[in-house]
Amino acid sequence: MNRIIRWQRLSWIPALLVGVSLMSFGQDQPSNQEIPRIAPRTLLRNSAADPMAGNALVGDLAYRWLGASSDGRYLYAASLVHEPTPQGGIYLHVPLVPVRRVFECWDMTGANPRLVWWEDFRRLGTFGGLSISPDGKLLAVGECGRVCLHDASTGRMVRELDTQSGKFIREVEMSNDLSKLLSAEYEEVTALTFSPDGKFLAAALHGRKSRWPVEKGQERLAHTGTWIQVWEVSSGKTLIRWDVGKQCPRVFGLAYAADGKILGVAGDSPRITVWEPHTGKLVRAWNMYDEATPNAVPRVGQATVVSDLKYARIREQGFWLSASATPGIVYGRPNSVNQGLVSVWDETGRLLHTLPHDGAVRALAVGESGQWLASVESLKWPKSWPQPLPPMLPEAAPEEFHSEVYIWETATGRKRAVLPLGTRPATGLAAAPDGRWLAACFSNHEKMAAIVVWHLPARLP
Repeated sequence: MNRIIRWQRLSWIPALLVGVSLMSFGQDQPSNQEIPRIAPRTLLRNSAADPMAGNALVGDLAYRWLGASSDGRYLYAASLVHEPTPQGGIYLHVPLVPVRRVFECWDMTGANPRLVWWEDFRRLGTFGGLSISPDGKLLAVGECGRVCLHDASTGRMVRELDTQSGKFIREVEMSNDLSKLLSAEYEEVTALTFSPDGKFLAAALHGRKSRWPVEKGQERLAHTGTWIQVWEVSSGKTLIRWDVGKQCPRVFGLAYAADGKILGVAGDSPRITVWEPHTGKLVRAWNMYDEATPNAVPRVGQATVVSDLKYARIREQGFWLSASATPGIVYGRPNSVNQGLVSVWDETGRLLHTLPHDGAVRALAVGESGQWLASVESLKWPKSWPQPLPPMLPEAAPEEFHSEVYIWETATGRKRAVLPLGTRPATGLAAAPDGRWLAACFSNHEKMAAIVVWHLPARLP
C-alpha cells in the first residue's frame, strides 16, 4: 500500500454538487442578497501529485468521483492520472488505452481532515462510477468490463465482478496486446449503486463495438446495447441482467429506493424509469419534457440528459431527485449551451418542484437524512458575483468556468445557502449523511486538482 508523505490544507474555495434548473413551482425564491454564502474551510490535495513529496505521479491528477461513508467519518475520492501517451502506432486506432487511477480515503472526524490511505492501479479505460456499501466495508468502482470491489479500510482490491466482457478485458491487460481491441465488443460501466441493505450491487452497462478496418461512412465505435446487471455481493454471482436500451440509450444515474424494492434509472434520455431489481420488470416511467403533462419540466436549451439521479426519504415520503445537463457537459465536452435542471419528483413520478440554475449540473448530493440536497452548477465566464471570491482562487481566463454549489430544502425547493466554488467545473460531490460536511472535487488538468470541504452549521439558515 502506498503511503502519503505529506498533504496540504489551505483555507479556500467552496465546492460541491451538481444539478440544473430554471423554474420553481409554487414558491418564490428569495433574492441572492437574502441567501447566506458559506465560505469553504479546507482544500485537500493528495501529495502523490506533488513532486516535492517524493511520490510524484507522471501526469496530471483529475478527480472524477467522491463518496461518503454512511457514518460520515470517511470521504473517498477516485481520480485519473493523465499521463503522456505514446504517439502513433496502435494508440491511434484502439478505443481503450491503459489509464492510471488513484483512490484516496480521508478521515473527516477532526477539524483538519487526514489522508488515511491511497492506492493506485492501472486499468483499461476510465471510471464508470463509485459507490460505498452501507456498512462502510466495501468501495465499488466501475471499470471497463467489470466492477472492482476494494476494502474501504485499506484500498486493496478484494474481488472483481465481471460483465460479459470482463474475461476478455482481463486477457488484454495481462497480455498487453492492445491489437485485440481493434475489432472487439466490450462493455463499459457507466453507473453503479449498492442496495440499502448492502447485499446487492447494481451497475449500468454500455455496450461498444470496435471496427477495424473502418469503411467509409462507418463509425469507429458502434453502440450495441444498454443493460442493468445486479450481483450478489457476498458470492459475486450475477442475479439478473436485463436490457434497458429502449428506455435509456446510456445510463448515468442509478438509485435504489429506501426499501430496496425498486431501482431508478436515468441517463441519455429525458425519460426516468423505475424497475424491480430482482425481476427486471418495468414498474413506472415518465418523460421529463412531456408537454401533455400539466406539470412537465420546462425544456431548457438542449438539456435532455439526466446526469445524476438520487433518492431521498423524509419520514414516510420518498423523493426522486434528477439533475439534467446538455450532452456536451455530461460527456466531458463543455459547450456554449450548458443549462440544465434539477427536478424533485414524488415516488409516483409527479413533479413537485424544479430548482433554478444558470449553468449545467453534473451531480447531486443529499445530506441531513434527506432534509436538504446540494447541487453544483458550472457556468461559462463571465458571471456577476455578489461579493469578491475567496482570495486563494486561481486566476480565470475568459473561456473558463465559474462554479457555485447550492443547498436546497428537499421538501419545499427553498434555497438555503450558496457556496462559491471558483473557476473550475466541479466533477464530483459528496455529503456526510448527517449534514456535518460537504465536499466537491475539481480539476483543470493543470496540476490544480483538489477537494474542497465545507463544515456546515448545525442548523442552516
